[in-house]
Amino acid sequence: MAQSDLVTVHVAPNYMAAQLLCGLLRSEGLHAHVAGDQLSDEFGMSLKLMSNEVGVPLSEKARAEDIVAAWVESKNSTS
Repeated sequence: MAQSDLVTVHVAPNYMAAQLLCGLLRSEGLHAHVAGDQLSDEFGMSLKLMSNEVGVPLSEKARAEDIVAAWVESKNSTS
């Protein structure tokens, strides 16, 4: 699946948070990806420093948004 086939469901504050959320979404059976995750050149590395977008296919967007909302709420309640 191409990155262009994905819709962004969350922009994380850093790459690690994006990876954690991506793992959570995958554990729920969704096909989540972090932007630039497949790239290993200089461009890919710059994306990892700047863009922390977590995306899913459009067909999974509603379910992903529910999971993301619960994740964000749980993070905010523990802060």
